[in-house]
Amino acid sequence: MNTRIVLTTLGVAALSALVFVPLAAQAARQSSPRPLVSEAQYERWQTELSNWGRWGPDDQLGTLNLVTPAKRRAALALVKDGVPVSLSTNTFFEKAVDVPCPAEWAMLTATDTGATDRIAYPCIHGAAATHIDSLAHTFFAGKMWNGYDTKTL
Repeated sequence: MNTRIVLTTLGVAALSALVFVPLAAQAARQSSPRPLVSEAQYERWQTELSNWGRWGPDDQLGTLNLVTPAKRRAALALVKDGVPVSLSTNTFFEKAVDVPCPAEWAMLTATDTGATDRIAYPCIHGAAATHIDSLAHTFFAGKMWNGYDTKTL
């Protein structure tokens, strides 16, 4: 009886291998990764897909120019419940397990007429804080958004 169970199990395993191994190989061939973008293609995209100059030489908004008052009204018309959602986060000044790089605060001046202080985020990318980078963080051939020369920074 044990021999019969073993032979049946081996037969099912062999039949499964004959069916599923070719199917898995075919699926792997069909889902091969896309080819990498060449450096030449990337360079072409810098001009072909660029919005530099689209809204004039002094533009600093980029595609935010597409968010017109009419688009805002259309978006507001989609609101059903008016539930506010805060996008704010807390700023942490003390180092902790989940805050490896806290913000730094310093009082610079304090007089009878006012005060100035500085808050620095030395590690804005990471576990304790986040933000959305603008295209101004990315330079190409010494230029930033809309062709501004990085030497003017």
